[in-house]
Amino acid sequence: MKHTLSVLTILTVLSTLLTALCSCHPDPYEDPPFSLYKTRADYFEYYNVDLDKHGLPKGNRAYSIDDSRIRIIDNDTVYTFRVRLDNDYVLCGESTVNSQFTDIRIPEMVKLSSEGKYFSDTELKDRIIDPDPFTEFYSVPSTYIYEASGTISEALLMKAIEINEIIKEGKLEDHFTKLK
Repeated sequence: MKHTLSVLTILTVLSTLLTALCSCHPDPYEDPPFSLYKTRADYFEYYNVDLDKHGLPKGNRAYSIDDSRIRIIDNDTVYTFRVRLDNDYVLCGESTVNSQFTDIRIPEMVKLSSEGKYFSDTELKDRIIDPDPFTEFYSVPSTYIYEASGTISEALLMKAIEINEIIKEGKLEDHFTKLK
């Protein structure tokens, strides 16, 4: 009985310690935040990349016609993870404050990917046209976007109406974290 009690005590202490240690680190599977930004130029239809510590594009995304982020509407390729807002703001599901824009339009990327062709990391890096495109950048919590139901694209559209009101009121910093 005494032996069983000490084993249970040890297991309880270990469980408590592991829980405490794990809770100190962010969940690696937690959804990244969305972004709300303004850029120096109109990059709405352009492919963006983030560079790793070696200066190469990380997470080289390729968009095909079968991708849920892409819609073909009246023969026009639409990237649904970006929504234009009032006052030149953009709500986006895949940009970070470190994103850099290339001269590659998303329809071009979709066409190439659908043909089984892809840009190399070097080609992507060579096509960067603005390494510091943002004049303003806010982090929008994923939980805020997911309050709306449906797909991410639908949720972005539904939240766009609400965010436009926040923009009109001049209260972005009351709702979102300003990173730039």
